[in-house]
Amino acid sequence: MQSWLWKHFAMNAAMETEVLKRGSFPAIMNHSDSFANVGKHMREMVPVLKARGAKSDMILLLLTKIPPAILGTLFHKFIFAKGGLARLFIEYNNSKAGFAVAEVVREAKKLGIPLPRLTMAFEKTEYYKAIENSLS
Repeated sequence: MQSWLWKHFAMNAAMETEVLKRGSFPAIMNHSDSFANVGKHMREMVPVLKARGAKSDMILLLLTKIPPAILGTLFHKFIFAKGGLARLFIEYNNSKAGFAVAEVVREAKKLGIPLPRLTMAFEKTEYYKAIENSLS
């Protein structure tokens, strides 16, 4: 169960990283490269998942082995197709992005695993700014 939770949390972080880049959940729906980037973010997090004991499964393999351009097309055209329920869930998601990214970046730093893509997105969040201000 813990393995499943870590993979789910990593997927949230991968999606949130794109939300931080694009500005909102609905905005990522209009860019097929956002979903290609989700696959790239997942690839970057694999060492963290392995270090935390997450087991590889078919979903993780698909998210990390399918070429990003193909993954982006699959997500954009099929999984999150216009008018689909999955797309509506994302488009109407009003939660604030960044928490999952912050937690994964924090865990990776503890483990000594670099996450350049996620770290760059995290450094633009209010979580990061609050930490930086509290240290000043």
